[in-house]
Amino acid sequence: MKIAVVAINKNGREIAKTIKRGFGQEEVSCFNPSPGELKDLTAKIFDKDKFDGIIFIMALGIVARLIAPHLKSKYDDPAVVVVDDFARYAISALSGHEGGANNLAIQTANILDAE
Repeated sequence: MKIAVVAINKNGREIAKTIKRGFGQEEVSCFNPSPGELKDLTAKIFDKDKFDGIIFIMALGIVARLIAPHLKSKYDDPAVVVVDDFARYAISALSGHEGGANNLAIQTANILDAE
């Protein structure tokens, strides 16, 4: 599985490193865009041919606004998981069953010892 991890602050970058180590054999790419680059980065990576799953480390509201313009269908969209800035929760936000976000959220939660 090819996974993108997107973090926007120092704490998020540390969480991203933990996630990358935890997935081990999976292909994990970490991105640390500035706030002005976040929208463009999302447009570039929101393609199931590029990444099977995207883990955003930020507020769910931010992610909802970022991904909304790119939604196609539950069969075409990548799995999207949102992790809060304190690594307490891993939330399956998009393509849960069909796209694998439910499983990706469980794996992420296990790595972070989160819910």
